Amino acid sequence: MIAQRYIRATDKAVIICVHREELLKQASNTIERITSIKPALITSDTKKYRHSSIYIAMVESLKSRLNLFDNVGLVIIDECHIANFNKIHELFQSELIIGFSATPISSSKKTPLNKFYYDIVEGQQIKELIDMGFLSQNITRAPSGGVDSSKFAIKSLTGDFDERQMDSEFRNTKFVTNVVQQYFKYCYGEKTVIFNVSIEHSKEVTKCFQVAGFNARHLDAESSNRPSSVPGFKSEREEILHWFKVTKDAILNNVMIASWLG
Repeated sequence: MIAQRYIRATDKAVIICVHREELLKQASNTIERITSIKPALITSDTKKYRHSSIYIAMVESLKSRLNLFDNVGLVIIDECHIANFNKIHELFQSELIIGFSATPISSSKKTPLNKFYYDIVEGQQIKELIDMGFLSQNITRAPSGGVDSSKFAIKSLTGDFDERQMDSEFRNTKFVTNVVQQYFKYCYGEKTVIFNVSIEHSKEVTKCFQVAGFNARHLDAESSNRPSSVPGFKSEREEILHWFKVTKDAILNNVMIASWLG
């Protein structure tokens, strides 16, 4: 709606920046449904000039294709707390920039968001969105005998747990099998997304599920580059995400790749 109002008021174009390939399609479908404008996608496959009042792009694709679009007055950045988007501010210094984030704390402590934005506008809070029916109330269960996070060192630069320590601990056999046991206890037969610590950890959890007879698969960042063995799909990633969408009891293991699913 912001893009639509801006275009009507200025007759200039809008660029929406996203950080996942799948979000290009989601954003494109939503924009076209709400505004009746068919966006032009700026991807690694874009070779020729594209004319549109709304463009949707990923950072690296956009950075090397600035000559393939023009007349931009507004840049909208989705998940603007991701440090990779800081490059956008270097590319568009005279245009208006609006960043969106549900977690408005920069992923890099060296570059807080107030270095790039003049003001912050708060939307409805989580409880309000739940009451309005836009979000579901979460139900959190913490099984006894889980990993003791107090053992992990915290990186001073990012404030995150040490990934090597986490990987070593979570790949312990008892914790891998515990995931399968808790799935069986709480959500047997339901479509499930599991976030793991590392790629190897995710593969081990997937194998444990498969040995137990469950319908589980692993997804990682490199799956976009691996061609699919299933006809009709360009990449392994595209095929796995389609499988997850159409399979009722699908269990998808990943490491922060499926955080946009919902």
